[in-house]
Amino acid sequence: MQTDALEFQEIVFGTEDYQKAVSVRDSVLRKPIGLQYTAEQLQTEGDSRHLVCRLGSEIVGTVILKPESPKVVRMRQFAVKEEHQRKGVGRFLAIKSEDLAKQEGFEEILLHARESVLPFYEKLGYQAEGERFTEVTLPHIKMRKKINCCSHPTPA
Repeated sequence: MQTDALEFQEIVFGTEDYQKAVSVRDSVLRKPIGLQYTAEQLQTEGDSRHLVCRLGSEIVGTVILKPESPKVVRMRQFAVKEEHQRKGVGRFLAIKSEDLAKQEGFEEILLHARESVLPFYEKLGYQAEGERFTEVTLPHIKMRKKINCCSHPTPA
């Protein structure tokens, strides 16, 4: 897939597009392990940035950025529709999300990666830290990446 056909967009919590993004997350992250989102879980997402990747009018990927502090943002609920995985959609979504976080002044991204996708995040420069732990019934590891660590020299 050519990533120039992809569009990165922020969507508004609670809208129809938000519901479509939740549907993508549900089909990729929850249904395969026998879980579903509760209304209470979704209500806690109002303070986060909701980002999607579109191919035409279809939402094919989604991620949430939740500020943890003025300099640290947590990447959560990263999901790409199964039929679009391993085609550059996830990489595109991650890079665009990192760019947005940099523009907002964040210096670091934290995430809890499912063990099965550690190589994906490692290729993007995220580093594992700490011990594996169980979250939503699956093994995860905490990862982080500095995104705004160096100032660029001023041209002479």
